[in-house]
Amino acid sequence: MTPTPKRFSLSPPMLRAVLCLVLGLAALGCAAKAAEHREVLADDPLLLQAELDTARGIWTSAPFSHAPWIPMGSNGTLTIHHGLGRTPIGVQVYLSYTSDDTEWDEPRRFTPAAGDVANVLSVTDEQLMLTNNTRGEFYLRVLLQ
Repeated sequence: MTPTPKRFSLSPPMLRAVLCLVLGLAALGCAAKAAEHREVLADDPLLLQAELDTARGIWTSAPFSHAPWIPMGSNGTLTIHHGLGRTPIGVQVYLSYTSDDTEWDEPRRFTPAAGDVANVLSVTDEQLMLTNNTRGEFYLRVLLQ
C-alpha cells in the first residue's frame, strides 16, 4: 500500500500575509521610474555643433561623429529647440548608446529610432518634443527637414 502524501495548506491569516507579500513585491518590481522632462535650448552646449543647411532646408542637432549627442533618459520627455525656422515636414531620430566618440579609434555605432524609444509628441516651427516610453537610456541625433 502506497502512503498518501500530506496536503500542504495555509491558515487564512497566513494566506493573507503571503498574498500581501507577493502583491507588495510585484508592485515594487513594476514601479516605473518617475518621468523626467528635459529641455534643450538653442544655446545649450549640446547643440554647439548643430547645423542649419539653408540651401537644402535641413537642421541637424549634431554631426554623425566627433560630437556629443543629446541624452534621452528612460521614461521621460525631451524638448529640443531647433533652428530650422519653420515647422519641419520630416523628423528623423538616430540612437546610440554613447554620447561622444571623440576619443575612440572607430566611429560611433547608431541606428534609426523606432517604436517607443523616441515617439514624436509635437513638432512646431521652434521645437520638437519626444518621449521615451522604455527603461533604456540613449543618446540621440535629430535631423529635421
